Amino acid sequence: GSRLAGVVQQLAASVAWRDLDVLLVDCPPGTGDAQLTLCQVLDLDLAVVVTTPSRLAFADVVKGVALFDEVDVPVAAVVENMGEVARPRAAEDAAAFATAHGLDENAETALRDLLETPQPLFGPSSARKLREMW
Repeated sequence: GSRLAGVVQQLAASVAWRDLDVLLVDCPPGTGDAQLTLCQVLDLDLAVVVTTPSRLAFADVVKGVALFDEVDVPVAAVVENMGEVARPRAAEDAAAFATAHGLDENAETALRDLLETPQPLFGPSSARKLREMW
């Protein structure tokens, strides 16, 4: 909570940052205090959210994307670490992902279509889109 926010504020204020192209921060799952503090003390251009293949982690992703929406930081991507979804084998990968996450047939079809058809997923209202998708 507040101790984590203090550490993030100290990191942002006490380090002699040069112009950065990328700042990678591994934030703990949960309340979003670290992410919110980063958004408040740094001028972020965008965020990339990394998750693991579990429903609990995905719930944190939805909360995190909603937080970034609230502070007008666009989410460029959601990346699943330790996942195996790749577009060349969209149907097979969608089936494997659906089985691993307990998705029904309609959700699997929607996921396969999503993998096969490039489309913008992120931007305004990203959290709503993610909730609808799952």
